[in-house]
Amino acid sequence: LFKEDPKAIHEYAQTKKKLAGQTRGDSRKRLNREAEHLLRRTIQLTDDEIRKAWAYFDLAEVLCWLDAPETEVIYAVSKAIEFMPYQPTFQTWRERYQTHHKCR
Repeated sequence: LFKEDPKAIHEYAQTKKKLAGQTRGDSRKRLNREAEHLLRRTIQLTDDEIRKAWAYFDLAEVLCWLDAPETEVIYAVSKAIEFMPYQPTFQTWRERYQTHHKCR
């Protein structure tokens, strides 16, 4: 049941993302990769545009932390903006990333 529940998968990904921020080295990378996989699964499964927007935003942050190519990071945050154009957090994050290449 969990494997098909986008809300549960997204929340699990967010937990892994938070834990990754509290660790270092290989553990941090592993947790971020696991979060990336779960976020991509959330995006595939959900029909809820708000959940999809936040999953794309979380994915952008995780990709940034994994030093993914800039095009992948920008694509993810741009998709978040596409689904929720009225959410200033997404736009602000994208501008900061493009200007300073900082994840936070």
